[in-house]
Amino acid sequence: MTNNEKNGIISFEELRDSSLRKSIPEVPGFYKVYMPKDFEMIIAENTLANIKCYRNHEQMKKGYLESLWSDLQKYNAQKDRLLYIGKGIDLRNRLKLYMRVMFKNATNHSGGVYICQIENCNQLEVEWTIHESENVDIFLDTPKDERKQGSEIYDKVNSELLSLEHSMIQEYKNSHGGLFPFANREN
Repeated sequence: MTNNEKNGIISFEELRDSSLRKSIPEVPGFYKVYMPKDFEMIIAENTLANIKCYRNHEQMKKGYLESLWSDLQKYNAQKDRLLYIGKGIDLRNRLKLYMRVMFKNATNHSGGVYICQIENCNQLEVEWTIHESENVDIFLDTPKDERKQGSEIYDKVNSELLSLEHSMIQEYKNSHGGLFPFANREN
């Protein structure tokens, strides 16, 4: 596998196109949401996402999110442009779910709720990276119907991803005064 096949970048607008979405591999990995260069961060009054299932509506208020972004600016967040760090046992499916929060009023991604409150969020970019490990090799060699959540190999790979995701978020927090990336709320 070449480096180009391990990584990729796509905008949320491009993610709507099923033929472009097929360029995202159906393998375990990580994804990060970035603002494009010269993107102006403007928090909208309301999120585009369906928040019926979202517990903390106080955190959906424009003032709260503007304050959060202002705090991140002290650590040059505009320059590094990173807004979210996530993982997926199937990157294509995970990003499809994220996109559904943005464009189809789904309720299955809390990080997407914050992203959807950014004006012109469809211009944001998603970068993915395939995770490689011995467990992933075993996972990918296992028939799809045997890799379901709760299976031993699924749990091993998911545990690896979760641990690495936490490490990436902690690294971000260490360089940003203990603050999470804009759309990550839990670690």
